[in-house]
Amino acid sequence: MSTSLRHGPLHDAHLRLGAKLAPFGGWEMPISYSDGGVVAEHTAVREAVGVFDVSHLGKTRVSGPRAAEFVNSCLTADLGRIGPGQAQYTMCCADDGGVLDDLIT
Repeated sequence: MSTSLRHGPLHDAHLRLGAKLAPFGGWEMPISYSDGGVVAEHTAVREAVGVFDVSHLGKTRVSGPRAAEFVNSCLTADLGRIGPGQAQYTMCCADDGGVLDDLIT
C-alpha cells in the first residue's frame, strides 16, 4: 500500500538546493543538504541565517471570550509580548509545571 507524503511550501526549493529528503509524520522533509554536510549547515545557521519550515507541525485554534487568557496561562512565554505577524517559541505546561510540549505561538 502506497502512502502519499505531504509537501510544504518550500519543497521545490529544497529539491533545487540538493536536499536529502526523508518521510516524517506523513511529510517529506529535508534532513540534510549535499553542500558541505551537517557541519557546514550548522556554521551557516550560527554565522548567517537558517530557515526551518514548520508546515508539518500540528496546529490548533482556541476561541471564546477568554481564549487568550486561557492559552497564556498554559505557556511559559507571555502572548502579550507579540503582535500580528510575530511569533515566539514557548512551552506548554501542565498544572504541576511539567512540560507537555514545545510550540511556536
